[in-house]
Amino acid sequence: VTSWTASLPNLIADAPVVPEYYNQFVRAPMCARQMEHLINPSPSRAAMLDGFSGIRTKMATDFAPGEKSAEIVLKFALEGRKA
Repeated sequence: VTSWTASLPNLIADAPVVPEYYNQFVRAPMCARQMEHLINPSPSRAAMLDGFSGIRTKMATDFAPGEKSAEIVLKFALEGRKA
């Protein structure tokens, strides 16, 4: 699997909404600095909140996701999958 991100919010937004840290970057001081930028008003916080707002808009549905998935499964069960 190849992807530019491992974060589901980033994939949905098709933009870096959630920062990702791996290996040597996962250290208490580094994480604390990043959290401080998100807890207090900052451009980083505003950008992340904007990104989450966009994700909510993209994922909005008129009815519950469980109902939609049941509808799709039922359609395949009744009609079969047409290639």
